[in-house]
Amino acid sequence: MNGESLPSKFYMLPRLKRGIYIHLIGTKSSGKTFSMNAVARELGAIVEAHFEVARTLLKELNITGTDLDSNLESSLDFHQKIVERHARIFEGLAAIDPRTKLVRIFNRTVLDALVYTWMKGADVDAMINSTDFQQCGDRYKNQNSRIVHFPFLPHLVTADGARMNLSHEVLEHLSEMNETFMQNLGIQFYTPSLDLSKLNAKLVHFIVTELLALSSHNS
Repeated sequence: MNGESLPSKFYMLPRLKRGIYIHLIGTKSSGKTFSMNAVARELGAIVEAHFEVARTLLKELNITGTDLDSNLESSLDFHQKIVERHARIFEGLAAIDPRTKLVRIFNRTVLDALVYTWMKGADVDAMINSTDFQQCGDRYKNQNSRIVHFPFLPHLVTADGARMNLSHEVLEHLSEMNETFMQNLGIQFYTPSLDLSKLNAKLVHFIVTELLALSSHNS
C-alpha cells in the first residue's frame, strides 16, 4: 500500500457477515482495470472480480469496437445486450450467499452503455425504462453497493481495441455525461484521487472502510 493506511479492523474482514458490490465506471484507459487488479491482489481471497461485459460480448459476437462505430443499429443493439447481460449476472448473484465473497467488483456498468447510446444520438428513454436497466439501477442504489467513478485522464489513454476512434475531447465529454446521468438517476458515486500513484491505495482503503461500516450498520 502506498500512502494510505488501512483501517485498524482490516484483519476482521474474513469474519464479516455482509458483502459489498463495487461498480467501476469511467471512460477507456481511466484506470479501472488497473485498479481492480490491484484491489484483487491486496484483498486476496475475499474479492471476486467481474471483468468488462462489453469485451466478453465482443468476443462472443466476433466483432470489434470499430465495427460498432460504423453501424448505428448494431451499436444500439450491442449496448442493449450489455444491459441484459448485467441484469442476468445480478440475478445469478442474488441466489448466492453474499458471504461467499465479501467484495464483488465490477469493471464498468450499464451506465456506460447508456452514455454510449446517448453519444450515438439515440433516444435513451427506452433503455432507461427497460426492466433490465431498472433492475441494474436498483442494484447500484442498493445499500450494499458503491459506485466508483474514474474521471477522464488523457495521459492514460491508449488504443485498447474497444474504442479506438474517440478523441480526448469526446472522452472528456463522456466522462462528464457519466456524472450527469448518475446525478439525474439518483445514483450516488465516489470519485477517487486523480493522483495515479495513490489511486489504488485510496480505492482499497475506500472499499475496506465502506465494508466495515456496512457490516456495522447491518449487525
